[in-house]
Amino acid sequence: MRLTRRRFLALLGASALGCLVDASLVEPYLALEVSHVELSVGVEEPLRLMHVTDLHFGNQLLSNIYEAALSVVRSADPDLIAVTGDLVSKPEGVEDAVDFVAELAAQAPTYVVPGNWEYWSLGEGVQGFLEELEAVGEVEALVDDSAELGEVCIVGVDDPYLHRSRLSEALDGAHGGVKVPLAHSPQIIGEARGRVDVVLAGHTHGGQVSLPFIGPLYVPLPAEYRRYVAGLFEEQGTYMYVCRGLGTSVAPLRFMCRPEVAVVDLLP
Repeated sequence: MRLTRRRFLALLGASALGCLVDASLVEPYLALEVSHVELSVGVEEPLRLMHVTDLHFGNQLLSNIYEAALSVVRSADPDLIAVTGDLVSKPEGVEDAVDFVAELAAQAPTYVVPGNWEYWSLGEGVQGFLEELEAVGEVEALVDDSAELGEVCIVGVDDPYLHRSRLSEALDGAHGGVKVPLAHSPQIIGEARGRVDVVLAGHTHGGQVSLPFIGPLYVPLPAEYRRYVAGLFEEQGTYMYVCRGLGTSVAPLRFMCRPEVAVVDLLP
C-alpha cells in the first residue's frame, strides 16, 4: 500500500494521540514500576528498606498509583520505610499525605525527610506538617538528625536542593554501623561520597518526560549533578539510589519514565 501524504498525516496524528494518552493517563497512574536493589554492605542480618518518594499529593488527578504503591509495600514486607521528600505539592494535599504515611507506618517503621515542595507550598507550616506525620505513630521525621536501628543508622537531612542540608550535623549522632542517609535531592552525594554507605534520594522524577535518543527533557539539578537522574550509582565506596518517585511536578505527565518505588535489600 502506497503511503500517501494523507495516510502519513493520519498515522502521525494517531501516534501523537497515543503518546498523549500514555503521558497523561497511562504512565502517571497505571504503570508503577517496582525496582529491586541488593547492596552488600556488611550487615550481619539482611535488612529490607522500602524507598518511597515524591508523592506530590495535591497535584495528582487520580489515586490509583498510591493504592498500587501501598499494595507493593504490603507484599514486600519491609523492615523499614524511607520517604524522601516532596510529599505534598499544595496545602490541600496535606490530609491525603498524612493518611498515606499512616498506611505506610502500619506496615513498618517509617522515616521521612522534607523536600523543596514542602517549603514552597507550606512555608512556615513545614514543621507542623512533619509533626502531623509523626502523630500517626511509627513515623519519625529526621531533619539533620539520625536514628540508630541496631547495626544500621538512618540519617535524615533537610533538603539539599534548597541548600538546607547539614549532613555533618546529622552524622554527629551516628555512631558506627552502616550509615544510610535519606535526602530529597541527589545533590547530597557531593558531601556524602566516601563518608556513608547507602544514600536514598528522589527529586528528579527521572526527568518525568524522556524522549527516545534524547533522554530527559529537564532534570531539576545543578549541571554538575544532572547525571544522577535515576537508578544506582557508586562513588568512593558510597552507593546512592535515586528513585523516580510516585507523583508528578508542575504538569501531571510522564512519558517513558514510569513512576517507581524501590525495594532495597542491605545484605552481608
